[in-house]
Formats: sequence, structure tokens, C-alpha cells
Amino acid sequence: MLKSLNCPNCSAPYNPANLTCPFCGSYILNSDADEADYQKETFVQQEQRPANYKGIYLYGRLLDADEFPIRTGMAGWCKSAFSAVGGRLALTNKRFLFCAEGLNSALASMMGSEANVDVFLKDVARLSQRTVALVSKRLIVETKDGKTFEFTVYNIAQWLEKGNRALAGEFGSLEVSAPAPQAAPAGPAPSGSYVAELKQLKELLDAGIITEEEFKIKKRQVLHI
Repeated sequence: MLKSLNCPNCSAPYNPANLTCPFCGSYILNSDADEADYQKETFVQQEQRPANYKGIYLYGRLLDADEFPIRTGMAGWCKSAFSAVGGRLALTNKRFLFCAEGLNSALASMMGSEANVDVFLKDVARLSQRTVALVSKRLIVETKDGKTFEFTVYNIAQWLEKGNRALAGEFGSLEVSAPAPQAAPAGPAPSGSYVAELKQLKELLDAGIITEEEFKIKKRQVLHI
């Protein structure tokens, strides 16, 4: 049974096997796969979003409104010849984003060292690769101001191919539409308007995704009691 987690936007319980929160519609991506690729079409903004829809959360970080992930995967940030941090690397249409995981993040914090890094594509001069110890493949990201970032990754060819396409602007951006105007409150909602939400909550409870206590809390919120 999958353990339920809480949405970073609305705090509602959600199934981590799904891409979206069932209550606010925000995307929540925490894939633990060695590597994963995403299509822009998955994240196209729809007109009928819940009023509290926020956007795309990638490893706990909210992306820009016009930003979407292209590729993610396990990686190591090689900060120096003697220092490396394990975590997740993501390529979006706007940047390379590295997030340290678990103990790596905690240790870096204790030592006063950086655990996360963003390298924006507008600042990148070129991408290349380097082989270390005949096995390890590193993605080299060089910036226009002379900085170099090295990441050990799986399937270096895919990172280079998609990274160079992102630098060329081939993936475009998400269209950002203004939120629909909110109607003024008109007193208690008719019973039919929240039947679907209560039914969805019951399905989550029956599937073991949320607990009985979480069900009761959300039920009271829906019924305004």
C-alpha cells in the first residue's frame, strides 16, 4: 500500500503514484526513478483549474508559471575533486536544477555547504561530458561567467541531447493564462455541488490512501461544519 503524502500547496493528502493533487490540481513530481522524461503536453495549462491551483512542484520546489520539467534523474553534484553530493538533477525549459536528498542535504546543511543549485539556461555557454575513472560519466555545464558545474548522471547522451535542445529553445514554454474570475459567495452551496468531492474522499479512504481522521477533517471542510 502506498503511503499518502500531503500536497505542498493545499496540504491535502494525495497518492504519490499520481502526478497531481486530487484537490487543487497542482502537479507534484517526486520520481525516484533512475531517469525520467516528460512531455510539455502533460503540463499544458487548462482553463478549468481549481481556484487554488498553484503550478508544478518538482522535488518540493515550485517552478515558474511558464516552466516545466523535461528530464529528471539520480545524480551526484561533483563540487570539487574531494567533495560530492548525491541527489536529483532536473532539466527544465529554463534551468538545470539540483536537489540534494535526505542525509546528503542534512550533512551539507550542518557543514554550512550548499546542497542545492540552479543553473539557468540563459547563463549557460555550453554543455560537454567527461569520463572519470573509465566508468563515471559527468555532465559538464559551463556558464558564460566562467563557472563550471559537474554532475554524474545516468545516460549522459540523453542529458546532452535534451540539454542542447533546451538551450536552443526547442521545448518552448508553458502558456500562462489568467485565472478565471471568482464569483462572489452566494450562501450555502446546494448539496449536489459537493457530492462529487465527498465521493472522491470516500474512494481515497476505501483505497487506504488517506486515514479515517484525514477523511473526517476534509469532510468537515467540504460541508463547512
